[in-house]
Amino acid sequence: SLASVRLPKNLTLISFRTFQGCVNLTTIEASSFSITTLDNSTLDGFKNLLINAGFSTSNPDDMISDRQHMYQDMYYDWRIWARTRDVDGRCPLFTAAARCLKWSHVK
Repeated sequence: SLASVRLPKNLTLISFRTFQGCVNLTTIEASSFSITTLDNSTLDGFKNLLINAGFSTSNPDDMISDRQHMYQDMYYDWRIWARTRDVDGRCPLFTAAARCLKWSHVK
């Protein structure tokens, strides 16, 4: 049975229920956090690991587009999202700001 796992470097979202039922899983390795011994005695073990690594239940794409989709079991890595670039080479927050600004505001 599964005792350790290595998560991909480009992981941007994951459910805290991903490893539910993996009672022998003790080690999770990911770029978002160092090699970690998982407290798998409760469902909150992996959830706490994600929160401590900076994951959030808020979807960053929903935040900048003013959508209200909250998936309670999904956690998003904002740090990876914030470092992404669009086709123009801009960060997501700069793209959102550019969409919101009118030419009359920048005069």
